[in-house]
Amino acid sequence: MPVARQTEDRSQKSVASSQESDVSRLTHNAQRSTLNATVAKPKPTKALSAKRQELSVEKSLDAQRSTLNVQQAEEQRPEPKTEPKASNIESRESSVKNSLDAQRSTHNALQQDSQKDVYLYTARTYESKKDYHQALLNYKKAMEIDPGNYIIMNNISSVLIHLGSFEESIKYAKKCSYYKKKTMSLL
Repeated sequence: MPVARQTEDRSQKSVASSQESDVSRLTHNAQRSTLNATVAKPKPTKALSAKRQELSVEKSLDAQRSTLNVQQAEEQRPEPKTEPKASNIESRESSVKNSLDAQRSTHNALQQDSQKDVYLYTARTYESKKDYHQALLNYKKAMEIDPGNYIIMNNISSVLIHLGSFEESIKYAKKCSYYKKKTMSLL
């Protein structure tokens, strides 16, 4: 038998076998769907749904009963009787007063720090614009708030050099050096 004829026979056989498998698959699926359609699924009866409702009601009633029991137990518990002692009241008043004083002093310190920062920012702005007179005024206001700040003293010394006040600049530079050494020795 020639080779071309053998391949033709093989392809016809493969087509036939695939068609057979398709047919068998379709019949199997059809049988399955009819089987599913014929099997009756149980429908919920009125008795079954009534039983479910009863169980639901019983659960909610149990939850309400347990909550009520807890509330009654709390109401029946006697409250401990304690009379405030005079020393307790005095110590609490003292503690509250000390706390308020600490808060006030912290608030004042924060206000002063923020005011000092405003003066420093303003002074640096004027210095960058080469308005050295205004910069000097703002640095000196910051210095009034924080007189031991050697960085402010250094900035004042720098501004005074730009203004040509060399003697006063040297005075602030010496103060700056003194406070810097004092601060660094504490560290």
